[in-house]
Amino acid sequence: MGDGGADAKRDLLAAADRCVACGLCLPHCPSYRVARVEGESPRGRISLIRGWAAGTLATDAALQTHLDQCLGCLNCQTACPAEVDYQALLTGVRAQLPPTGHGASRMARWVVAERWRLWLANALLRLATRFGAANWPWPAAWRASLAGLPERPPARLRPAPERSSWLFGGCLSAPLDDAARVAAAQLLARLGQPVHDAADSGCCGLLAQMAGDGVTATRLGESLVERLHDHGVDQLISVSSGCHGRLRELLRAERIELTDLASALDKGLTSKPMAFAGPAVHVVMYEPCSQRAHIGGGTWSRLLQRIPGLSLVRLDQVPTCCGAAGAHHLQHPAQSGALRDELVAAVKASEAQWLLVSNGGCAQYLRAGLRGSGVRVAHPVELLAERALGPLDPNRAAQRLRDRR
Repeated sequence: MGDGGADAKRDLLAAADRCVACGLCLPHCPSYRVARVEGESPRGRISLIRGWAAGTLATDAALQTHLDQCLGCLNCQTACPAEVDYQALLTGVRAQLPPTGHGASRMARWVVAERWRLWLANALLRLATRFGAANWPWPAAWRASLAGLPERPPARLRPAPERSSWLFGGCLSAPLDDAARVAAAQLLARLGQPVHDAADSGCCGLLAQMAGDGVTATRLGESLVERLHDHGVDQLISVSSGCHGRLRELLRAERIELTDLASALDKGLTSKPMAFAGPAVHVVMYEPCSQRAHIGGGTWSRLLQRIPGLSLVRLDQVPTCCGAAGAHHLQHPAQSGALRDELVAAVKASEAQWLLVSNGGCAQYLRAGLRGSGVRVAHPVELLAERALGPLDPNRAAQRLRDRR
């Protein structure tokens, strides 16, 4: 390992030394919740990273397994009183170790690395949505995940090039977040903020970053920022909480305002109130790890309380992570499945009619687990739009957006 590797090890040691081994992170760690062993906790992983960087631990299967099985939810980082930068530790050590990963998770990272592959993947997923993806001859991990795709083919919004406000759903948003993007565009337009659809803008590099592939993550991030500047984007509104943290990193030094969808709607509804109506409904609002880590919780719940007759059902003692974790559930289906099963059981017991999730990947994974239960899994903006504007026909909504160009 050259000087770059030595410098990286010194950085890892410095970051690891901030950990005081208090253990306050353990109750918040989903992998520790499942395994109940020290090596599957943030404290244990930091100890392993420290030993590896100091040269007292070898790069062996046990070390890599413990590091690979971290879901990267960052709940530990949020809870840490010493403010340890666990994300930097995790991505830093993964960048130095030999690449690992199940074929399915590697395939996911390969797909998002090039825009043409993304386009092809989105086209295939749209066909899968229309013709029943779960019955196709996918690898087992993919088949189980694709069971959570929406049952109807989503609308495709066409871009409005002259608009400077973009709605960013994520690189694989086509079959996952289209309904949410249509609903968001409808509500924002009603509030006087028309938006451009950024569905084909490419990947921000989050999956590569989580895997420790800094070179690919940087290339994808720079390419995305360049496209935003080329189109004169002034504001980016993130629909899915998963991409928001990465977008914040990319746009920190740019003259592009980044806003999460909940905050944009909260601001709009405060200045221009909208009437909501409909029958009484019981819902669970599940805030993904990315929402809590990068945006903060509570805004969606506050928005939902504008709906008359809506009852928010609280789930106690459930995992802090649903198990999806980007492509993690493809690589570690048993671990992820244990987390999802616990959450799904709690949702069913609550007798809620809706499970609202502000991340498309998490929603897809949970929808697969709740298939046949009668619980509707959706982005919270979909329920808000339905109760403010009536049932949405995605194709008619998309046409109205095109007509407004």
